[in-house]
Amino acid sequence: MNIRQPLLLALLPLRALCTVVGWTSVLAALRWLDVVPFVVGALSVVTSRRNVEEAVRVPLDGVTHPPHTRLAVERHRRRHVPPSSTRPLRVVQIADPHLVSKIVAGREQEIRPCVGATHCQSQYRPSCLHNPSTGRESILPHEIPRSPRAGRKVVVVGGGPAGLEAARVSALRGHRVVLLEAARELGGQLLMACRASWRRDLRGIIDWRRAELDRLGVAVRLNILAERADVLAEAPDVVIIATGGTPDIEWIDGVEHVTSAWDAISGAVPIGADVIVYDGTGRHPAPQVVETVAAQARQVSYFSIDNQMAQELTYAERVIWKKRAYELGVPMQLDHQIEKVERSGNRLRVVFRNLATGGRVERVSDQLIVEHGTSPADALYQELRQEASNAGVTDIDALLALHEQPTGLGPQGGFELHRVGDAVASRNVQAAILDSMRLCRAL
Repeated sequence: MNIRQPLLLALLPLRALCTVVGWTSVLAALRWLDVVPFVVGALSVVTSRRNVEEAVRVPLDGVTHPPHTRLAVERHRRRHVPPSSTRPLRVVQIADPHLVSKIVAGREQEIRPCVGATHCQSQYRPSCLHNPSTGRESILPHEIPRSPRAGRKVVVVGGGPAGLEAARVSALRGHRVVLLEAARELGGQLLMACRASWRRDLRGIIDWRRAELDRLGVAVRLNILAERADVLAEAPDVVIIATGGTPDIEWIDGVEHVTSAWDAISGAVPIGADVIVYDGTGRHPAPQVVETVAAQARQVSYFSIDNQMAQELTYAERVIWKKRAYELGVPMQLDHQIEKVERSGNRLRVVFRNLATGGRVERVSDQLIVEHGTSPADALYQELRQEASNAGVTDIDALLALHEQPTGLGPQGGFELHRVGDAVASRNVQAAILDSMRLCRAL
């Protein structure tokens, strides 16, 4: 197709506007709105990617992209995307709408990669797992302005998704940021999620933020299980607790016989020959455990409290996990709630209750693996509350309005104390990142 025809059609509205106000004013407005990526995407719909590349003189994927973005584009292309399709470009732009302008400005390493979480294909689209501003631009803009109180000392405890985002946004606001992480590497629970067969690119959420922290001068200290004295030694103005949670299984009658989903995925506990996986959240961990167990040629069955596998996930995510379960030949029992587990000889007897009929169902297996979310690991937060100027209270109205948090509930002159992510309550990756974005862009 001749590039002139689609270009002229696409530019007709612009030409009409330019007739009234002039080209200079229109171009200035386009630059101010930073809509270059969207103009390129629109042109790509009406002509081939190669023609658009030639017209704008900027390759849309390939060697000019950083490795993580190049991998994301290739992954999407392999999902049966026709060679002429522009979907890879559009998908990556959902994660980073400034992709093209960053390339033009020589800031390729700052491009936020698409990690293939398929969150943008959910009923909440164009929501992005990696970018909480996508779909919320009117209330949560992509650009993060410098704080009028820049230079405050912010200490973030915990290097999972919530902690990484808290540190990144605080640094962009112009604050001096220190991040303390107990493990030898950053990532938290996301490191386990990356082990799933189709979710390995989630690593990009960690790697991109770590690169941003390096670029912004954040002091990252690993292998530090932070205690009260460690935090106070930093003389903080703000402390953000992002210590995550621990498996919520203590409520189970017979918990001493239970293996957590974390231990199964991480390999901390050996997998038995005959395994029952119980899903009490409808999120990713239980299906991932099923896949992990089946990959070791073990026999596995899946029980869920919900009426379908992965109930809490988006449609696209749920379909992927259900397909994997069918491929692996995993029997599924739905609408079942666990009642108790007890020793039966050298095996385990697990008692379920059918939520539809109320009847009891018993199964015998070698191992019971349970996913039931997390309980907040908030001991440090509770210890610091009495010294915080806000008594550790995060005002929800101020949080949602992106206003500075009120103080005065605690000692005068003390530090602000907040917690985010699973340190508040069990939640998913996007919710944890959104917590930190809302809180820290108002610091």
